[in-house]
Amino acid sequence: MVSGDGQADKTDYLGNKRHNYLPRMNVNVDKKIQMTINNKIYFLILSFIILSYDVHSQYNWEYKTKEDSITVYVSEVANSDFKAFRASLIIEATGLDEIVAILIDVENFDKLFPDIRESRLLKKYSDNHIIHYLINNAPWPVDDREGIFELKCLYYPPFVQINFDCIDYNYPVTDGVVRMTKGTGYWKVTETGKNIFEVIYQYHGEPSGKIPAWLANTMVVDHPVNTLNNLKKIIAGGKYRNAKVDFID
Repeated sequence: MVSGDGQADKTDYLGNKRHNYLPRMNVNVDKKIQMTINNKIYFLILSFIILSYDVHSQYNWEYKTKEDSITVYVSEVANSDFKAFRASLIIEATGLDEIVAILIDVENFDKLFPDIRESRLLKKYSDNHIIHYLINNAPWPVDDREGIFELKCLYYPPFVQINFDCIDYNYPVTDGVVRMTKGTGYWKVTETGKNIFEVIYQYHGEPSGKIPAWLANTMVVDHPVNTLNNLKKIIAGGKYRNAKVDFID
């Protein structure tokens, strides 16, 4: 039997006839709505995980120094001889795009990070998903270190978070250089006022090979301070002032 709207009647599980009076829906519209809902749920879950990162970590941050607008904390890490650092900076910029563009410009990392000998892009899936290679100069007589890092970015106003992890990747090892295999950290850039931003830089890694923990730990404060000072200089130089990052609205 057909109901008044031209749709066939259906029977329920008891055999009783029930009429289908529901209007036909546009399937394509339904799919778009569902995709939008799914994307929003995904980003909410992902942002919750990121925001909860420190809460569930084993870090016990100890204040070490404050230089101008830069503050540095360090922490012991369970099952590791090497300390983690967390540094923050308050800075003026034209927008999130300007700062984030610097932090994902891997081929110019030698200008951002101290002691970087070389950095090159290996694969770019998008602005918010990058794999890159770098070599870091180490003090004599320690061998230089190299690593392959994967960057993944999340934009969730008012912040952008850039997570980076040292990964196993099919790429030739440089002669005389030790390949790092463990390291994880992030950048978090938050707009706190008109053209005012807080930048957080956190990292913990295992340098691999033979390197005294005391030597590596002597750099755990100087490295983030020098890096954030370099960031300030790059922003002051104005090169990225008109930068546009694809994933930032």
